[in-house]
Amino acid sequence: MWLYRRILKIPWTAKTTNTQVLQDMGTDRQLLKTIISRKFHYLGHIARNDHKYQLLKQILKGKIEGKKRPGRPKTSWLSNIKTWLQLTTAQTLHAVLDRDQYHREVAHAVPGLNPGLRDCRVAEETDEDGWIQNSR
Repeated sequence: MWLYRRILKIPWTAKTTNTQVLQDMGTDRQLLKTIISRKFHYLGHIARNDHKYQLLKQILKGKIEGKKRPGRPKTSWLSNIKTWLQLTTAQTLHAVLDRDQYHREVAHAVPGLNPGLRDCRVAEETDEDGWIQNSR
C-alpha cells in the first residue's frame, strides 16, 4: 500500500484510507485472490500426481484420531476450498481429477479469479460445422 501512496504522492501525514488509495489507483485488493488461486493450483497439483504425493493425499482424505481441543475448531486448508467451491470433500477431490471441470468449478466459485488455464494449452475453436480447429 505504501507504494501506491508514493506513486500518488500522498504524504504520510495525510489521513487517507487504504480504500481511498485503492480507488485512486483504480485497483482492488489482490492478496486474497492470490492466496485462493495458489490454494486451488496446489490442490490440483497434489491430487493429479499419484505416486509423488500419496502420503499427502491420505492426510487430506483422512481424519486424526484423538480428542478435540477445547475452543473454536481451527479452519483447515481443505475446508476453505470446500467452502469456496460449495462441494463435499469427495466431490472436490473427484472434480480435481478432471482438469477442465475443475477449472470451470473454480471460475464459477470465485468470479474474477484466473482459473489457471495455461497459455501453453492449445486453444480450440469450432468452425460452422462444429469441427474443432486448433488456432496454433
